[in-house]
Amino acid sequence: MEHPDYLSGKRYADLMKTMWFTFFYTPAIPLGTFWSIIGLIVYYWADKYNIIKRRTVKECISRDLSFEMIEMLEAIIIFHAFGDFFFKR
Repeated sequence: MEHPDYLSGKRYADLMKTMWFTFFYTPAIPLGTFWSIIGLIVYYWADKYNIIKRRTVKECISRDLSFEMIEMLEAIIIFHAFGDFFFKR
């Protein structure tokens, strides 16, 4: 009678993908940043609701995954630079 499992690794991957696409296409679509921020806020509140009310959390996020995510956030600078190069020529 448990709720479905909550897959935190998949949710982290979805957030990273959203952030990478946002920063890559920001030079081409400036309003995309605004809509992406709104989407991430909605995503946050939906996850919070799911964790509190509708899911069972059986796994713990490892320290290695947290450090890997921080390192992947550093790649956003590179994606933004490539987006600038491709879309602002």
